[in-house]
Amino acid sequence: MPDLDPLRPDRPAADDKKKRKQADKARGVWISFAGRIVAQIVGAVASVVLGIMVLQKYQQPAATPSPATATGAPVTASGTLPRRPGPATIAVLPLANLSGNPAQDYFVEGMAEALTASLAQVEGLRVISRTSTMRYKTSPPPIPEIARALGADLLVEGSVLQAGSDVRITAQLIDGATDEHLWARSYTRTLKDVIRLQDEVATAIATAIQGTVSRRPAPGAASTHVVEAEIYDLYMRGRHAWYTRTPASLKIALDYFQQAVARDPLFALAHVGLADTYALHASPGMSLDEVRVHMDKARASAIRALDLNPSLAEAHTALGGVIFFGDRDLDDAAMKFRRAIELNPSYPVAHEWLGLLLSEQGRIDEAIEHADIAVTLDPLEATMHQARGQVLYTGRRYAAAIESLKKALELTPELPLARTVLVKALTLDGRAGEALTHCEPPAAAGAGPELAVACLVAATRANRAEDAAARRTALEAVRPAPGAALAQA
Repeated sequence: MPDLDPLRPDRPAADDKKKRKQADKARGVWISFAGRIVAQIVGAVASVVLGIMVLQKYQQPAATPSPATATGAPVTASGTLPRRPGPATIAVLPLANLSGNPAQDYFVEGMAEALTASLAQVEGLRVISRTSTMRYKTSPPPIPEIARALGADLLVEGSVLQAGSDVRITAQLIDGATDEHLWARSYTRTLKDVIRLQDEVATAIATAIQGTVSRRPAPGAASTHVVEAEIYDLYMRGRHAWYTRTPASLKIALDYFQQAVARDPLFALAHVGLADTYALHASPGMSLDEVRVHMDKARASAIRALDLNPSLAEAHTALGGVIFFGDRDLDDAAMKFRRAIELNPSYPVAHEWLGLLLSEQGRIDEAIEHADIAVTLDPLEATMHQARGQVLYTGRRYAAAIESLKKALELTPELPLARTVLVKALTLDGRAGEALTHCEPPAAAGAGPELAVACLVAATRANRAEDAAARRTALEAVRPAPGAALAQA
């Protein structure tokens, strides 16, 4: 393909700028990156009123030419989003690969992930996790339907084209409720400037929404490490498997993360993936020595990730997970999770695990608050609904727990923990008969003894003596026997 020419946005003439400034008909600013910051042009900036995000209004005098589309000028739009409390919620949809080469999908997906991460560093924005938005990579429904499913006010969609050493990214900001295109720009940079390009696009989007951009503390210098697209894809595949959280999926995740670390030892997120996987892979069925080995590996991987990037929220969360699940030091783990949230309030796993921790401490209302945030940030990820169900179950709010756990299983039917807690919640809610419907194959296929014990309790509570006796006999034959759990049945 021929080389791409750099994009140079149109600039208003000096006398036009003076007239517009004198007339004071424009009330906003927008920032264009084409090698330098362009002077102020027509626009109107909305403000945050009582903590409620109002989208930027673009207005034009009658003499202004029609807006450009592919030149990088903002698309004119008017109106505001429905007002709702809290920060604006934005989701970056999978970017289109315009190269026609499937081998570049890795690079394009990495760009979308990096853009999501850059937006997460902007104050006043709540950013939906990529694990939820990736569900719309193929055959996406209409924009308003996506926005409703994600709980997003705004959506970013666009495309990436790599040709030789040049990269062109086009991004559009869309009102999730109306499907109105509010802003659009295109940028062209060389591959060596791709990290700066990601930051430019995120800053421009945030400016279009808020008018000004305030960033959280910037990550350390190690965060500038450039990861090859195929290695990043290994990480993404590992993370996808990790979220399922079955013994089989954790083994798959471990393999992907190990491949990523082997190919790029400086890739901090891959070390985080290893830490998270080792921590969750230390299952109750293991011996104490096996659990200790896994936790030691998890700790080492988390510390290595922090060495590479001390400001990486995921790394602080991973270390907190080791301390929470392994050391059982709840206070120290909570400090790690809170530090992660301070660095990146849009990282759902930090909220998820902090919610679980707080529920163990009996701080149910605060735990639910963080569990709710986790679901908001990653609404299509089953484990977030699972964690919310666990928190509500611990707080004895069984009806609400049942709703969350059913949603988790709707998204990922093979989640064993969600099914186990659901059976327990239904039983304690006086619905033991319904609980038993979740105990039969294929729903309960492959589940461990914890679910079998919960189903035995349900059968007993439902006064199904023969069923209960058969389940007890089957459990007593399990090796190693789930003695402690069975004693509670």
